[in-house]
Amino acid sequence: MRASYRSSIAFLLRATGRFPEAESAYEKVVAELEALRREFPDLPQFRAGLASACNQRGAVLDLLKRPQESESLLETAVDLAEGLATEFSGVPAYRVTSAQALASLAQQSLDRGETDAARRFHERAIRHMESVLESDSESSSHRFLLSRVTSALAQLQAREGDIRAIEASARRIEGLPRSSTEHYNAACFLSLILGAVRTGKLPEAERDGLARSLADRAMAQLTRAIGMGYRNIGLMRKDPDLDMIRSRGDFQPLLDRVEAEITKGK
Repeated sequence: MRASYRSSIAFLLRATGRFPEAESAYEKVVAELEALRREFPDLPQFRAGLASACNQRGAVLDLLKRPQESESLLETAVDLAEGLATEFSGVPAYRVTSAQALASLAQQSLDRGETDAARRFHERAIRHMESVLESDSESSSHRFLLSRVTSALAQLQAREGDIRAIEASARRIEGLPRSSTEHYNAACFLSLILGAVRTGKLPEAERDGLARSLADRAMAQLTRAIGMGYRNIGLMRKDPDLDMIRSRGDFQPLLDRVEAEITKGK
């Protein structure tokens, strides 16, 4: 099918940073799939393909700083994907597409200062991904998406000073990792939440206590990642997502130890 071929080309163009060309390719994909959906309204694969294409084109338009067009396509993606998820509850892919588009809409809302809308979008995305993981718990990409959206929600919760919600989000992130890379990502997500807590609305005593807890837990995730074999020392030394725990007394010695082990093994 031409739409499938064009979609592959559009993906490659996006992956190589050729965003205007990718957007043009996705535009053609959307048009072709929309025509097929109208011709064959009872076939879910065309609605699913259209939802995915709208999500992808919306993401590229956002990169091109065309937020209104992007938002319209993302909303279409959500409407189509959530409709499919309701109709075919046993197909996780429909919920994944919904969550991806909702997460993008949340970020756009946040960029406009609409924190309530951003929170609602994140919460909807999380519900979708929790449902996905109930039926497909082995997917690392699904766990990553849930962790990323949960971290973004927790950063909003920190702005609002909701300590119980922050704790619940942090615990969700801590419960997801299964590999060294996932533990590293969890350390990053917890560190980002820590940054939001330090500048949020919590009373000083609660803020300081939660900040210490999150710092310890982020460091524990990083230590766990390294213990399981994570060795990307270059990323660990430069990753801005870890900046909130970088000044800890145990951070630099941990990285020095890893670097010494890498050097010794050469």
